[in-house]
Amino acid sequence: MQTDLDTEQLIGEVDKLKQQLDDANRAREKSVEQIEQLTRRAAEDKAEIDQLRGERKSFLEDASRFSREDDRQIRLLQREKQESETKIARLKSEVAELRSVIQQYVGEISSTLDTNATSALHSELALVRQQAESDVNEMREQLKARELHDSAGLAELNSLREEFDSLQRNDENYREALADAERERQRLREQVEEQRGEAQRLERALNISREELEKVEERRRSQVEQRQQLEAQVEALQNQLTGLHDNQDTFATDLRGSAIDPGVRGAARRNSLLAAV
Repeated sequence: MQTDLDTEQLIGEVDKLKQQLDDANRAREKSVEQIEQLTRRAAEDKAEIDQLRGERKSFLEDASRFSREDDRQIRLLQREKQESETKIARLKSEVAELRSVIQQYVGEISSTLDTNATSALHSELALVRQQAESDVNEMREQLKARELHDSAGLAELNSLREEFDSLQRNDENYREALADAERERQRLREQVEEQRGEAQRLERALNISREELEKVEERRRSQVEQRQQLEAQVEALQNQLTGLHDNQDTFATDLRGSAIDPGVRGAARRNSLLAAV
């Protein structure tokens, strides 16, 4: 009784171990599937990251190129603006110096000239001052126009940059369309090659069928010729057999007619044999 209980316990433990083993195998298979999924996902993520890195590198190269071009344009505009400001400052300095000289000259000669001469000199100085102010105003207008031109240049540069971005996007779209067209062309080429291979295969099969048909026709003609030859041989044998029967009948008749004369019987036998031959 105790032995039966021990046996049942062992069987129960074995079944339990089998169940645990099955559970472990299922868990292992599930883990393997998860690992494969993670591996595929990692490969896809890596490919996407490589693509993004390539796009980022291209973008940085383009941005660096445009940045260098923008810096060059800005430096050029700043240098031109600085030159204009320097020129205006120089003109202002010359006007101030001229005004100082004129005032000094007026002060020196005011004591020696009469009122009319002083008035005329003041008028001349006013004209000179007016001309100098006109020159300064003209230079200011030129500077303002230059600044407006620089602003227009920057606006034009921004417009050109936007246009370039649009062209770049169009170029990317064109490249994508070109890649799609190339893939479609490759697919059609593969399809044509496949159809060409199928046509060649059918042509080879047709040639093989033709050769087999020619062989069958040749065998049929050969069989017909052999049959005709056999029929001719059978007919010849039948004719010979008929001749032999006729000769045998004649020989038997001759034997019956010449039963007493052995010489006649021998002659008839020779004649029948000769006729059979």
